[in-house]
Amino acid sequence: MLRCFAFAIMIARCSAFAPAFGLRSAAPIVLKAATPITPVALKTAVLRTATPAMLTGLEGPALINAAWVILAYNLMPLGPTANGLGMGGKSMNDAQKRWGDRAFGNMIEQAPMFLSSLWLHALFVSSTVATQLGAIYLALRLCYPIIWAVWGGAKGVPFNPYTWKVFGKFPVIYYSTFPQYGIVFYMAFATVLKLAFGLSLNALVMNPLIAAPVGFGIFLYHYAYVLFPALHEAIAGLFA
Repeated sequence: MLRCFAFAIMIARCSAFAPAFGLRSAAPIVLKAATPITPVALKTAVLRTATPAMLTGLEGPALINAAWVILAYNLMPLGPTANGLGMGGKSMNDAQKRWGDRAFGNMIEQAPMFLSSLWLHALFVSSTVATQLGAIYLALRLCYPIIWAVWGGAKGVPFNPYTWKVFGKFPVIYYSTFPQYGIVFYMAFATVLKLAFGLSLNALVMNPLIAAPVGFGIFLYHYAYVLFPALHEAIAGLFA
């Protein structure tokens, strides 16, 4: 009883000195009645949430980008499963492991260049051309593991010595890779010409669907295998 009394006195003293310490009584909280939501207002709110605004004119590149993701996820398991992961745990030979690893690895290595050039071309040059070239790119990308498996197999990726004939003697993996490089380079180059100089590469070449994979692809093939060996010869002394 005495303890309770003493505690009450202490509380009273603290209350008496409250102004000196800047303590104030809390203002009473007034609860306001909530405004009822009518069925019409609720339906309107749901519709606004469910139907976001779409960027018209970019549906094609968005579809290509989505298809690229789906293709990537279909190629991704080739490497791990060839190495023994998955049901059964059977590990394939080294040639098949290499094939599985590179089918996905090469796609990911080229991803930043392809996706960035696709969207730059779509935004600043032509959404239609970007979509068409993107579709060709995906078809060529799908050919990469097929050419390797059918014409390379146990021998590994099919390569032939450099020649002046298109991408070399068929079948070689270059018939998949260099047309892809040509498409990516074309879309990026067309963006530079449009933004820096106001020129339309699509109008100049007349048919981008042929000029990009074939024309620019062949150019890059010869550019890489003629210029860069000469460059290596010129700087070989630096590495001696």
